[in-house]
Amino acid sequence: MELQMRVNRRRFMVTALTLSAAASLPLRQALAANASETAAAAQVVQRLNAVLNEVLANGDALKFEGRYRKLQPVLASVFDIPEMARVATGPKWNELSDADKQAMTDLFGKYMGTMYAARFRGHGGDTLEMGDVKPRDNGKMLVATKLNRKDGGPVDLSYLLRGQADSWHIVDVYYNGSISQMAQLRSEFSVPMRDGGVEKLKAAISDKTQQLTGGA
Repeated sequence: MELQMRVNRRRFMVTALTLSAAASLPLRQALAANASETAAAAQVVQRLNAVLNEVLANGDALKFEGRYRKLQPVLASVFDIPEMARVATGPKWNELSDADKQAMTDLFGKYMGTMYAARFRGHGGDTLEMGDVKPRDNGKMLVATKLNRKDGGPVDLSYLLRGQADSWHIVDVYYNGSISQMAQLRSEFSVPMRDGGVEKLKAAISDKTQQLTGGA
């Protein structure tokens, strides 16, 4: 009887351990997938920071055109320009023709490249460093970075990314942790869109782009 009880206990323990291992497998797979996605999102921002640090170190020598040529292809790769153009345009986006949507996307992409080339001029010693990567709602990721300014305090920048597996793109930028670039642009774009529709909005974006180019 005692021997049979020992055998039964051993069988129970083996079964329990097997069931426990099987139950933990989805959790381990989920954790591994999340770690992989976190790393993929981080790589996107690392790529952006690398080119921005290069521009900051050589901004004066590159001048505006050189900075734009270095930044534009990277920005087009790491940012979800069509999605950002849609969000910045607002609810009227759904009423636009396919041709106007494409025109807005092209203009927005050029505007983003011009804005970054104008703002990241290089001031001898400014650098960007990446911080934590945190999962957000709806499967998005928030990647913190910091602009360390030689002649001023640090500026917090956070990039919101969406995607899956190894494909992630930036869809918004937060200044000082809370100021959404997309919310700002949507507010700015709403006035010309309200007053003159898509043609006036396209003209307004073109004017903003030209102003940044002239001041760079």
